Amino acid sequence: KYIRYAHYYYALAGFKGGFFQDAYNMLFQLTNRYADWEKIDEAYYLMANIAFEQKKYRQALKNLEGRKKELKDDIDLMKINYLS
Repeated sequence: KYIRYAHYYYALAGFKGGFFQDAYNMLFQLTNRYADWEKIDEAYYLMANIAFEQKKYRQALKNLEGRKKELKDDIDLMKINYLS
């Protein structure tokens, strides 16, 4: 049950520490293995943030497609921040 959260928080720590590729790889595993996780949209949101940091804009925008409505405001702010 907690393996999904372990993947996510490992990736979040990697992101905060500047280990973008390691964080992205962990999230990629998470999204592929546990696509039915209730927090999967947050994982894709973090993947998009990492992709933006790496200047992989298409990949970032792809990760933001179809995310839940509750993240819309945060997604819009992220897009403004990285694409302005």
